[in-house]
Order: sequence, then structure tokens, then C-alpha cells
Amino acid sequence: MQGVLSATPGLDPAALRLDHMPDSRVRRHRLVLRAVWQDSEGLPADLSTIRQVLSCDAGQALAPIQLLDLPDEPFATLAEASLTVQLRANYGSAFSRITP
Repeated sequence: MQGVLSATPGLDPAALRLDHMPDSRVRRHRLVLRAVWQDSEGLPADLSTIRQVLSCDAGQALAPIQLLDLPDEPFATLAEASLTVQLRANYGSAFSRITP
């Protein structure tokens, strides 16, 4: 379930679009997972934090969060990549002496 949740950019079940998929076992399985997600009480704590940050603009933060100026993580989930993009857009990057 965590993989399905993390595969949506805004951690929103409505973003899990299945219209393009043909009727199949995979599509039915994902429909059920989306329904469980919509009916659940909320997201796991780590994903809930990401969703809260994604739902805010730069002015709502208690403090700016700059990310180190490093290459993007190739194995990041879509939710993590969206978080990286938003934080960089809102607060820029911090210089890093680390060379990848």
C-alpha cells in the first residue's frame, strides 16, 4: 500500500488515475487500493508530513528549508521527488561542499 501512496505526486488518492488502464486484474487491484486509501483515517506519519509540506506555500512555513545542492535521487518515489521540487522552488538550494 505504501508504494501506491508514494507513487502519487501530491499524496492524494484522486491523483491515482486509472482511466487509461484496460480492465485487468492489475487495474481492479489498484482500484481496491485506492478505495482503501480513501476510506482510511489518513496517511502513515512520514507520508503525512510530506503531504502537509506539499499542501503549503512558502509563506506558511515556520522556517525555510533549503536542500543541499546535490543531484536528484534516482530512486526517489514520485512523492519524494515532488517534495524536492517544491522545496527547491520555495526556498532555493544550499551550497554543498560534498561532491557527488
